[in-house]
This record gives sequence, C-alpha cells and structure tokens, in this order.
Amino acid sequence: MAWTASELQEALALLRVRRGDSTSIEVKRAAQGLPKNCPETICAFANMPSGGTLILGVDEAHDFRVTGVPNPAAYEAGLVSQARNAITPAPQLTTSTMTLDGKHVVVAEVLPLPVQERPARYQGRAYLRQSDGDYVMHAHELRMVEVEKLHMTQLVQNDKEAIPGLTIEDLIPDLVETYLTNYRRADPRLRDRTDAELLRRTGVTLGDDQLTLAGLYAWGITHRGNSPH
Repeated sequence: MAWTASELQEALALLRVRRGDSTSIEVKRAAQGLPKNCPETICAFANMPSGGTLILGVDEAHDFRVTGVPNPAAYEAGLVSQARNAITPAPQLTTSTMTLDGKHVVVAEVLPLPVQERPARYQGRAYLRQSDGDYVMHAHELRMVEVEKLHMTQLVQNDKEAIPGLTIEDLIPDLVETYLTNYRRADPRLRDRTDAELLRRTGVTLGDDQLTLAGLYAWGITHRGNSPH
C-alpha cells in the first residue's frame, strides 16, 4: 500500500507503545548513510507472506523520534540497488519520500516474493522476520518452504487437469468475451489470434478444447446455465 503521512505517524505511535519494531515494520535512523544491515531486512521481508516496510530517518533508541535523512533520493536509489543486486532472487521494492515533523523520511515497501521463488537470500543466507529482528532461516524452516512450494505446484497441476465432457461451449460467453478483450488489449501482438488459441494459451482449455478445472471455476456453467459447484 502507499503510506500517507497520518498512517505513518499512527504506525510510529504504535511502535512507541510496543517499544520496538514489529514483524512488518523496521525503522532505522540512517543518519550516516544506509545501514549495513538493510539487505538482511529487505531479504527477511521478501520471505514473509505479507512483505514489510522499512523506514529510514526514525530513531528507535529515542522513542521513535523522527530525525530525517539528508539526501532522500540517494537513500531510495541505494535501497533499490541493494534489493536488485545483493538479494537473490531480487524482490520488488517501492520507495517514497515523506515529510514528517519537517524532516524527510524514506519509506520502502518490500513486496513478498511468490512462494515458488522463495527463499530470497543475501550472501547465500535466507532470512525471515520474527518479532523485531531479522534471523537466518534454520534447516527445518527451509524445508517448510520447499513443502509449501510443492503444495503450490500440485494445486497448479490440478487446475490444469481436463474436465471430461466439458468444452468451450460450457463457458459463460459474456465473461469469456470480456476476458479475451482485456487479454488482447494488454498485448497487441495477440489481436489476430483466435479465441480458442488464446484460451488454450492461458490454460482455460487444453489442446483438444477440453475445459480445464481452472477454466470451469473461472467462467464455467452447467448445461442448464447454473453456476458450477
């Protein structure tokens, strides 16, 4: 989400009550440049289901007082560089500069990596967020990530299974038309492709025009026009 000044002030007020950072928010004073441990924090947030927010220009040691940073543009660029060049796979980072109490504060939102791309690693180590700290993931935690990835793969494979006896004719025409129109608009190179080809391309049907489970749940109807159960 994009933070507003009031939301940021409210978040800092809650951290003051906690007397520490949280699982989803980390603040750093960063008075002398980017702290050395920023990559660990970015990496940890990327491995969390909801990501997290890194705030530069706030002093945790002095009751989360807003101290500001001297060159916010350079700080933003530095964080993006760290995310893209020091962490593998690179998580998506959105940065912004806000003014609180007359001082510049840099806010960086770290989006979570898709399950299939986790874990993010920094210098060969995978991190996660617990309480107000960034911790190297243990072996059993890494195994849990692999189990979750396997589960997601199985779900995707199930979605691609064909439903015997169902074809394109069992899709809701209006919904399919809207879907195909938007798909062609997003990529002009596909404007001349047939509807059947695009439905196969996006996994709604298989090569013999059989309807997949994903297609059935997204736009399917029964022969009597009822919603699928």
